[in-house]
Amino acid sequence: MENYNITEKEEKDNQYYSEGKKAYKEKNWLEAIEYLEKSLKFEGKYYKTYFILGKCYLNIHKQEKAEELFKEVINLNQKDEYARLELGKLYTKQGKEKEAEKLFKEYIELDQKGQHPRLELGKLYVKQGKEKEAENLFKECIELDQKGLHSRLELGKLYAKQGKEKEAEELFKKVINLNQKDEYARLELGKLYAKQGKEKEAEKLFKECIELNQENVYARLELGKLYAKQGKEKETEKLFKERIKLVPKDTYARLEFGRLYAKKGKEKEVEKLFKQCI
Repeated sequence: MENYNITEKEEKDNQYYSEGKKAYKEKNWLEAIEYLEKSLKFEGKYYKTYFILGKCYLNIHKQEKAEELFKEVINLNQKDEYARLELGKLYTKQGKEKEAEKLFKEYIELDQKGQHPRLELGKLYVKQGKEKEAENLFKECIELDQKGLHSRLELGKLYAKQGKEKEAEELFKKVINLNQKDEYARLELGKLYAKQGKEKEAEKLFKECIELNQENVYARLELGKLYAKQGKEKETEKLFKERIKLVPKDTYARLEFGRLYAKKGKEKEVEKLFKQCI
């Protein structure tokens, strides 16, 4: 293993690193990569630079490069928690569940009060059908942080999946109470209400999601589905078109759109939309 001997002061004095970090914060991923790559040539190996580079490559969907960089971070700093978290999340996305689980557990060993690895491990367990283990992890997160929003949201989603609708509703409402601008709990609560036939309450929540975030594609889909059920075809069509504009490769809205056109007997439009989904 190659040691690093760059001090914090030397790191801050490195102009390439400073510019790269600034570009990263501004979400200028390519510019950040350019500066940070130059920084590595100038300073040698420094794990913080590798970590930010890895995050940049994640954001431009270069997963192999990101994986390589996060591994290098752990190689340079055996106690690094955040590289394990990001690498674990990446492995989860890639379906490498055993590798992801190992990394999340290592993070918990390094930080007994770590909420992030528990949250991600819980989400992985939900995916694997290990619902009791997931529930315990989400509850541990809440115990560690009484104001934890993400853990309550995930536990609420798990309860909704299990048919524990009252418990789920209470958790979603708690999240909204803790953060009046939370759109995700509103979306999940709206989906729960739509399932229960509380259409006015669901509609209100989906609209609030869109008001909070004009680019919320999920709320548009759910509201469009609700309107389709109510026979509000113009409103439905408008929402599905907005979603497709925001997500050009989206298949969900096209499928729902196709069902709407099928009811109208517009066979050519249906065929066109379904072909776009293939």
